[in-house]
Amino acid sequence: MRFLTGLCVLFCSLALVSAGSTRALEHRKALGSVVETNNAHVDSESAVAGANLYKCDVLDTDDSGALRAQLSTSQIYLSTLSEDVLDEDTQGTAEVLLIRGSTSFSLPASGPIILVTPAGFLRGNPGQAVTGQVLITGPHELVISAIHGDLVLDNGGQLQTVPEGKSAHVTYENTPDENCHPGGAIRPISPGKIGFYILGAAAGAIPVYFLWHHASESDYKPNN
Repeated sequence: MRFLTGLCVLFCSLALVSAGSTRALEHRKALGSVVETNNAHVDSESAVAGANLYKCDVLDTDDSGALRAQLSTSQIYLSTLSEDVLDEDTQGTAEVLLIRGSTSFSLPASGPIILVTPAGFLRGNPGQAVTGQVLITGPHELVISAIHGDLVLDNGGQLQTVPEGKSAHVTYENTPDENCHPGGAIRPISPGKIGFYILGAAAGAIPVYFLWHHASESDYKPNN
């Protein structure tokens, strides 16, 4: 009798734990979703169009891959051999940590996501929709291209502007923080001294749909 009672208690406990885990997953906040994918991964698993994306997800592509994701009213596009990590700040705003390769992006005027480059935070001018690209070209250098609208690089309060239609070559000293921060901790950006040089005409190949996406803000809402 005691044995049967013990089994009953064990099964009931496991059921409660399972139910709690299921409820936690159901209420996990989605930051966005995969729109298009080809030879790309989310947390080392094959990326699937329509799948939700969450805090701390790692997005990457192989040598023939690409991935486009929707985050609120913004979009990002990873070309071949690229990697980004998703995070979230204390205000619930999605952060995209650019780790390697090339990431193109389209941000509406409201700026609902934060782009975190190894050289600082990247955004558009307030009230301005922007499209652009960041290409990490080496261990301590990257190229920022402003296709539509001006882009502003914030290096610990020091602001540098990439004018529309121009690119900038940026060098930085410190190793960037590539980790997702549990609990929405404030992400420190301390690349140290940076070099910032305007190159001229915007470099890189931006996917065509980004050239018109800035004109209309999506009403996309991820499934929570």
